[in-house]
Amino acid sequence: MQIRQFSKSTIRNYLYYNKLCAAHAETCPEKLTETNVRAFLLHCAEEREYSAGSINLAANAIEFLFRHILHRPLQYELPRSKRGRKLPVVFSTKEILELFRSVPNLKHRTILTLIYSSGLRVGEAVRLKPADIDPERGLVHVRQSKGKKDRYTVLSSAALDLLRQYTETYRPIAWLFPGSGFETHLTTRSVQAVLVRAMQKAGILKKAGVHSLRHSFATHLFEQGADLRRIQALLGHASPKTTMVYTQVCARDLAGVVSPLDRITE
Repeated sequence: MQIRQFSKSTIRNYLYYNKLCAAHAETCPEKLTETNVRAFLLHCAEEREYSAGSINLAANAIEFLFRHILHRPLQYELPRSKRGRKLPVVFSTKEILELFRSVPNLKHRTILTLIYSSGLRVGEAVRLKPADIDPERGLVHVRQSKGKKDRYTVLSSAALDLLRQYTETYRPIAWLFPGSGFETHLTTRSVQAVLVRAMQKAGILKKAGVHSLRHSFATHLFEQGADLRRIQALLGHASPKTTMVYTQVCARDLAGVVSPLDRITE
């Protein structure tokens, strides 16, 4: 998996699900049978009540083991769970401002602001280096992100002002947002915890995570009239179908639609 340059999270998940499958079958991975695999996936669905995404990830992990490690590909295609389609959770512009006001720590406020203002994934934000910020061109260079691809995205002037204040205070060297030691960066989990505290302080009750800042970036751009292809490029989506989801949460397209209740109670 390392030779194939799988991400750390993929490697961790593949190992986890294969260990879990072997434990369920009470045998070593080399002796797993296709019957064991089907029984394990059913166990994940019915007893562990895993989501469709988790079950499909487990199936992918086990297929990789059989095909590339044991060199005995499965004789039939493993069933895949059908994913339900959920719309992304989006913050309003007012909620975005309230969130940022609720983060007193300069480093934490800066990284949340940058995630929203540039539409970054949290994993991309924590791995930024000082050289990835291009203030002259107003761009952020995202390196080797999902799909091992580089891209540029926008850097707002407001975020740049905050970044300058932050870098003058913290003087980052190796990583733009270092963790407890200068050789490591902030963890995605710590950024998620910052957002949860900010939401509680701001009184925001939505079931949202850090990724909702990226969703909000895309939705707000679309509401302002930005072209979907341009948003797709900024987000680094491989397919335009992924970006199309933001058309379904866009308040602009619903503006002017009057509820029938308002009409009959006038």
